[in-house]
Amino acid sequence: MIRKGLLLTLVFILTSYVFIAFSHKFIPSSDSMSGILESADIAYGNLTLKGWYLSTVNFYFTDLIWYALAIKIFGYEPWITYIIPGIMAGSLVTASCALGTKKSIRNIWPIFLFMAVPGAMISYMLSVAIIHVPTYSYIVITYIFLEKYCKSEEKKYLIPAIFISSLTVYSDDITTYLLFVPLTLACLFSKEKIKIRVFVFASLIISFAIYKAILHLTSSSDFFFLPGIGKPVFVTYEKLAFNLSLLFQGVLVLFDANFFGKLISSPEGFFAALKFVVGASFFYFLYKSTKKSCALSLIEIAILVAAMIMIPAYAISDKPVDLGTTRYLIPVTVFGSILICRRLDISERKNNIFISLTVITSLISLFYINKPDFTFEVNRNTDKYSAISDYLYKHKLQNGYATFWNASAVSKAHIFNIGPINIDTNSKKITASFWLSKTANFNNGNNFFIVDNEQQLNLIKYLYGNPIAVEKIYDTIVITYGTPIALDIGSIKSVAGEINSSFDVNSKGEICNNGNAGYVAFGPYKDIGAGHYILKINATGDDYILDIYSYITNVKINISNKSALDGYYNVTLPVDIPSAEVRLFAKNGTNVCFKSYSFERVR
Repeated sequence: MIRKGLLLTLVFILTSYVFIAFSHKFIPSSDSMSGILESADIAYGNLTLKGWYLSTVNFYFTDLIWYALAIKIFGYEPWITYIIPGIMAGSLVTASCALGTKKSIRNIWPIFLFMAVPGAMISYMLSVAIIHVPTYSYIVITYIFLEKYCKSEEKKYLIPAIFISSLTVYSDDITTYLLFVPLTLACLFSKEKIKIRVFVFASLIISFAIYKAILHLTSSSDFFFLPGIGKPVFVTYEKLAFNLSLLFQGVLVLFDANFFGKLISSPEGFFAALKFVVGASFFYFLYKSTKKSCALSLIEIAILVAAMIMIPAYAISDKPVDLGTTRYLIPVTVFGSILICRRLDISERKNNIFISLTVITSLISLFYINKPDFTFEVNRNTDKYSAISDYLYKHKLQNGYATFWNASAVSKAHIFNIGPINIDTNSKKITASFWLSKTANFNNGNNFFIVDNEQQLNLIKYLYGNPIAVEKIYDTIVITYGTPIALDIGSIKSVAGEINSSFDVNSKGEICNNGNAGYVAFGPYKDIGAGHYILKINATGDDYILDIYSYITNVKINISNKSALDGYYNVTLPVDIPSAEVRLFAKNGTNVCFKSYSFERVR
């Protein structure tokens, strides 16, 4: 046991170093940097990420809290973008080795041959920030605790399994396919004792109930908003061939085995052909591991399902669009490698041959193919985003707008408040993009744009006039204005039943306070630029207190009832109000009934 512990410690140190070296040479994308900025917001006090629009999953407990903790302790430092991802990847490899060493520590070579010393694509996917890696680690650790329960029947091991799995599925719903579905099937088909299967399944139900409770508690305007991508649908018949082709290409890329079109006598062609053999051996060993399926334990059945489920899911889903989406095939190599380690049944001679093959391919991959930056000599400050960041910092530009792939990527060394935008040069419109963005970053004194080309520059000039400065940095253009630019988000409308309220909607479709003090209506947390507006309130009864408020800037615009004419209010906003809400407050002893309101810009 001590020997295994020492080995796992060594594995963690070495693999963390290797993946930190990988991560050091990669420039974090706007996707990754959005997650880092979310973490910074958590570290600086916005624990609920109020005002944030995230993406498909929130990564809160799997990724964000670790970056937030580092930022809280060390401050916002550039090294966070490569040190923490490397440690997370090292943790995944170590946890995989811990779960995979069922027989002998000499059998862990499949993890290194098939997953831990990867091709160029998988090394990138395991080394960048905020990309499912901690989720896989949490799932593997959950399997470890559940296996301890299955062997000992000590219920104390179910407690951490329930706790970890509930936080994991809340943070990343891929957990459903890699943990909940596999364990459910394993409980149905394994040969474990009925008692063990019942308790494992019960732990799943408890974990799922906790997840739903957390989801309910965080489904309010005081927390982040998750746009999502809609429910998955089956691929169309016309696109099925494309998906299957992309699946095959993705597997080749993951194993660095795409030898097609390469010169046979070249080092690249030879190594790619060798890795093709490695990839083929992965599926051969995976098949061998399942031949005696009746001998698989409950946990091994679950691991097998976790390894295989993403292949058909990828092939028949409408989601695959390019090689980048092959990141969803990484669980195949992670859980497949673990199962192969556990079920490996070859002679010592063959085992030694594969250990040697692992060492050889690993050395070639590390020093001649993927070349991680072991000495950390790569200058991470010479890329486009660093140059833009330096320009913004030098000219004291803090609040602005940018196309999505520029918006967060420039905040690697300094935090900028940049709202991502969609620019449609055909319809001549610029709109806010509520995807991996914070509402406070729009209409909040924004005085610059970062755009991709001359057409977008010309549209901005057309809409907002001539800027005071235009700077081209690499292929990107920074446009600076002397006064803040407010995006026109159109009118805001809401009705009882949709608006937030301290009171319930009655049978007449109204919200009435019935003599109690409280907010009859408040919301909807949208960005409103400075300008002139007409506010129409459809409410009856006594007088109420009306204002427009932003929790982001703490700005409050009081609106006098005396300015009303048949429920219409002329409102002038002297400043931009990010994440604004229109609030109707009724005093104690009054009776106010609210039906609807509209808020429209007039100029």
